[in-house]
Amino acid sequence: RYNFTLWQGMGIALHLLAGVSMIRLLDAIRPGIPAAVVSGFFLLLPADVPMVVWHNISGYMLFCVFVLEALRQILIYSLTPVKVGRLWAATVLLLAASCLFEAGIVLSICAAGYMVFMRRRTREGLVLLGSPFVYFCFNFSDLLFRQTLMHAGTWQIVQRIFKWETVAHFFTALKWFFCSGLFLRASDIFPLERVALSPDTLGLAWPFISLNPHLWRG
Repeated sequence: RYNFTLWQGMGIALHLLAGVSMIRLLDAIRPGIPAAVVSGFFLLLPADVPMVVWHNISGYMLFCVFVLEALRQILIYSLTPVKVGRLWAATVLLLAASCLFEAGIVLSICAAGYMVFMRRRTREGLVLLGSPFVYFCFNFSDLLFRQTLMHAGTWQIVQRIFKWETVAHFFTALKWFFCSGLFLRASDIFPLERVALSPDTLGLAWPFISLNPHLWRG
């Protein structure tokens, strides 16, 4: 409710949990002191402060925990393919991550691609694709349910899904997702600063020119 001490405590706990998941993953890659040093450095980064103190985005830390644990399961499975349970655990963790943040879908597809093209394991890649498939079924069922409540027919639902505005918004959001990661400098985003930048505020030339900071900086 309004007990912000508990909210802050939960934020710190989730941040520490993400650090533990990171050290578990790095230790699985290369055991030893470097894993602990890198994880400790991550926990003390000043840029992590907003993730801990802003209560409305605490879910992103839980997303990081699920992703790190999923990557650990995939790594261990790729080294010891006999333990199929780890592959299913990774799929469930990626599904949980996708329900918290849509980037989990992209990561699931990347993980499946890694398993198919790098490890030459097509069946395992299809298992990892189960995460975006179930996520799609959840969302599509929700859309059908909502449209049914509004007394819309099946054809109207299909038209809404495939209309040009929906498709255009998808590609705009996709451009925002990749460009914000590849050209972060162009958007002048600084650590410890809350940003109100969205795909709708992007110009045609973005990210190759900087936006007017007065338009989006809070």
